[in-house]
Amino acid sequence: MLAPAIALRQYHAPAATGWYANALGAWQAKAAASYAASKLDLSGNGNDLTEGNGAVTWDATDAWQFAAADSKYLYAAGVTFTNGDYTIMIQFAAVTDAGVLCGVNDTVATYALFITPSKFANRVRYNFGSQVDVMPQLVAGNLAIGGTDVYRDGVDEGNITKEAVTSAAPFGIGGVTRNSTPTADSFISADIYAVGVWASILSSADVASIATAMAAI
Repeated sequence: MLAPAIALRQYHAPAATGWYANALGAWQAKAAASYAASKLDLSGNGNDLTEGNGAVTWDATDAWQFAAADSKYLYAAGVTFTNGDYTIMIQFAAVTDAGVLCGVNDTVATYALFITPSKFANRVRYNFGSQVDVMPQLVAGNLAIGGTDVYRDGVDEGNITKEAVTSAAPFGIGGVTRNSTPTADSFISADIYAVGVWASILSSADVASIATAMAAI
């Protein structure tokens, strides 16, 4: 007598839950179990971070402690940008200069998507192709770009013209990445707690909710 056939089921990783639900890439350095764990993509998409110019100083309380003079940054090789809809959000503290928190500035594709929290020591600069400056600066808190809207601590504070080209530069943290190699510059001195990228435009309600969750880490 033949044994009954066994139905094989394909395994699917469970969807990520938490502030990073539905993200393309999400990384949490504050309260992470280790430096290695801080570089793992919590979204479940496998977009783990790679070091640029060596390890970043880290502990579970102050998270990634970037120093502009060290020229160190992190990047997600699997997170690049096309002519589409995106949201980026970042939680941070202890900014002391005019560097870039996160993003790309691909000089080949002329694609720019990045956030500067203390431009000229008096304003936040959001860049998504065009740029918008909003006073005052923010040395600790949460900043986001979601499509054509820009947010400070979860509150919509202006609009921007969305970029309409494709970039080969991977998403960077601690500075702005350029081109596919990548290289980076505009390094920042800041403690960065958590960062997320979504391949969609989050609603203002979602941005507010996620900003609250990121601040509570």
